[in-house]
Amino acid sequence: MGSRPLVLVVQHAEAETMGLLEPLSRALGIAWHLCRPYAGEAVPPATQPYEGLVVLGGPMGVDETGRYPFLNDEVRLLQQALRRGLPTLGICLGAQLLAVASGGRVLHGPAPEIGWFPVQLTDAGRQDPLFDGLLQEFMVFHWHGDTYELPPKAVHLAFSAQYAQQAFRLGDCAYALQFHLEVTPEIVERWARESPSADPQPILDGLARHGEASAQLGRACLTRFLQRALVYHDAQDP
Repeated sequence: MGSRPLVLVVQHAEAETMGLLEPLSRALGIAWHLCRPYAGEAVPPATQPYEGLVVLGGPMGVDETGRYPFLNDEVRLLQQALRRGLPTLGICLGAQLLAVASGGRVLHGPAPEIGWFPVQLTDAGRQDPLFDGLLQEFMVFHWHGDTYELPPKAVHLAFSAQYAQQAFRLGDCAYALQFHLEVTPEIVERWARESPSADPQPILDGLARHGEASAQLGRACLTRFLQRALVYHDAQDP
C-alpha cells in the first residue's frame, strides 16, 4: 500500500503513556494517532482508517460513565474493532473496557493489586502466540482494584494469586492484559511517587529487582502484538 500502518492509541491520563509501545512502534515502522479523551479530545467514531487499536489504563472505573462519558464511546469503538477483526490490545482499564465490549462484566476485586506480583499462564496461555516460549510464571507490574468476568468466547490466558482474570484473547488478534507490560522505569517511578494510595518504596525496590526482566518480557510480547498490525496492513493491499 506504500503507507505505514496506523494504530490508534487511547490514553486516559497524562501519566499513563504508551511507554514501551512508542519505541517498539517506531522500530517496526508503525505510525500512531494518540487520542486523549481526558483532555477533551473526541474518541474517533469509527475504527477506519486504523489498522490497530490500543486502549491504555487509567484511574477511572468502567462504570463511571456519568463522569467520563467517553468510556461509552470507547466501548462502541472496541465493538467495531472486534467486528473488523482489528488487532486490538486493552491494558488494565483497557482490558476491562474490552471485557464489557465483548459481553463481560467488570466488578471490584478482592483487594487492590498494586506493585510487582507474579502472573501464571494457563495451558491456553502457554500455547498462545503472544506468550509462546515464555516461562509459565513471570513477574509483572500491576496497578488495579477492579477485575472482570471472562467474556463469552474469550480464551483465558493468565491469572495471579489474587485475581483469576489477568489476560484473555478474543478471536485471533484481540488481547486484554490486566497487568502493565508497557511500563518503563520512568513510568513506574512516577506512579509510585505521585500516588497517595501506595507506599512507593516496595514498588521502587521491585523495580530494581524485576524491572529489566519485565521490560524484556514487555518488548517481546508487545512486539508480537504490533506485528499483527503489520500483517493486517499488508492484507489490505489489493
